[in-house]
Amino acid sequence: MDDKPKSKNAKKKKFKFTQDLIKLAIKEGWTQKAIADECRTQQSIVSKWSSGRAKGTEDQLKPLLKMYGHKLRRITSRIYWNTNVTTEIANAPIIYEVEGRVIFSYSMANAYRTSNGSLRKHNVPKFRIVIHDQGGALFRVVQQKRIDIGDNGCLIENSHDDAIWHSTIGDQLDIDGLIAAIDDYCNIKKERFIIDAITLPFLIRKALLNHGYPVPDVVKFPSNW
Repeated sequence: MDDKPKSKNAKKKKFKFTQDLIKLAIKEGWTQKAIADECRTQQSIVSKWSSGRAKGTEDQLKPLLKMYGHKLRRITSRIYWNTNVTTEIANAPIIYEVEGRVIFSYSMANAYRTSNGSLRKHNVPKFRIVIHDQGGALFRVVQQKRIDIGDNGCLIENSHDDAIWHSTIGDQLDIDGLIAAIDDYCNIKKERFIIDAITLPFLIRKALLNHGYPVPDVVKFPSNW
């Protein structure tokens, strides 16, 4: 969520977090009429933005993004940690705050179906990836490993799911870089998690398409309306 949109298509590109931005401005004391004046549009349009019935473009919302883009990023952030855990104490934990809404999360567990059709997993998930949309068609991948303790690799449990994962934060990536990173990740994990490695490349491309991002090499079959 850049407060200074850089897209060349900003006049046409819909801002996915329009409703969140409008609600944030209203919470800060703006009226729909004031927002309409600032964004050079009609109050009826702002009403649709506020209710989620329509999305504004980055160009329309630019005045609000300049004022509240940084707050919007914080609202959609998540907290992770990276720690060296022993059976006695967590040593020197590093806390990360990653901004941007999560658009995809996936745990590696090799799910399969039994003979009676029930869905099962070979093991408790030990690895997970989380992808944040950080605005400007840039993404950040969080790679997570389930924390284990003791010589037998006992996996820790906690009512707070975020606390049981050791996290590594990747660099910002564009769409091509993100797809390549996920494909490489699957190639590394395929020996232990062949089922997940087969399906994950499709799922990340699907998530990007569902969030309105262009994915290379997609064969389209448009309908006639």
